[in-house]
Amino acid sequence: FIFHVGPPKTGTSTIQYGLTKLSNELASKDSYIYLGKSNGGQLQNNETALAAHYLLFELDAGSLKHVGTQLQSRLKWHYKKGNHVIISVEHFSSGIHSKEGWEVFLSLLKDWNVRIVITYRRYYEWIPS
Repeated sequence: FIFHVGPPKTGTSTIQYGLTKLSNELASKDSYIYLGKSNGGQLQNNETALAAHYLLFELDAGSLKHVGTQLQSRLKWHYKKGNHVIISVEHFSSGIHSKEGWEVFLSLLKDWNVRIVITYRRYYEWIPS
């Protein structure tokens, strides 16, 4: 499980675009499933992209609702299949703000070997972009 987090202006959109464009190849050749960052659009790997940025709001409320239960279902399915999952959400750079939210989030990932990838960009480099 690869979880990519990057604050705004750190290339997150470019990474997400590349993952979306290569989602079919990543799935078919390496069993890496990108679950996307979208408003429910279809990815090239036949996954429906998650509106994962809404997951943070659900976690802050301390429970899984629409996006969270959808993610939970997809994670269980891919875990059973032996697939690797990639999620990229820049909104997570602001963090989960409740203890309950962290408990719920960690329960989603309890079976996975999680690698967190954080992108960073110096503040003074934001202005030119």
